[in-house]
Amino acid sequence: MPPAGNPLRPGGSSPFESTDMRFVLADTQGYVIHPFYDYQAGQQLSLFERWRAAPLTFNGELVGYALATGEAPQTPLDDSYRTLLYQSLAVAGAIALLLSLLVAALLTRPMLRQLRQLSRAVNELEPGQPFTPVVVSGTDEIATLAKAFNRMSGELTDKYQALQASNETIARQAKSLERLSYTDELTGLHNRRYFNEQFAH
Repeated sequence: MPPAGNPLRPGGSSPFESTDMRFVLADTQGYVIHPFYDYQAGQQLSLFERWRAAPLTFNGELVGYALATGEAPQTPLDDSYRTLLYQSLAVAGAIALLLSLLVAALLTRPMLRQLRQLSRAVNELEPGQPFTPVVVSGTDEIATLAKAFNRMSGELTDKYQALQASNETIARQAKSLERLSYTDELTGLHNRRYFNEQFAH
């Protein structure tokens, strides 16, 4: 066991002034059996320290804990590795961002084209004009919307054409009735009603 004052602490009063890193060993109850830095022999580790420590097992049974203390020595090579790692992460992040933007553009381009086709068809839809269905492939929401638009536009066009035909029929019948009301069915000559209206003018 080390003497009081813990001579295993190198240098000044702070454990973080050391360039060395060692482990404090404790038994299964958390009592220190190999002290280092501020940890004294017989001192019990707190619950948080035991949770942070690495458990030591032998034949599947817990035999103690190892708690890292101090700081690992940093060399210029470590600094260069860390700088290289940061640069690699930055480059990888930029590449991932560019790829995600490219994928988003590729995925949204067909959708925008279909939306433009649907919007153009809506703006060009006029009564009496021939209806051209919007050609949208796929089974997504835009394709479903385009199919519903084609169906409703087709039904409206058919009803408009039927209404126009009905109006033309009514106009012809009205003209025929007007002719019958002013002419004699047997001779085809104008009758008294026609004479009265012309005389009033």
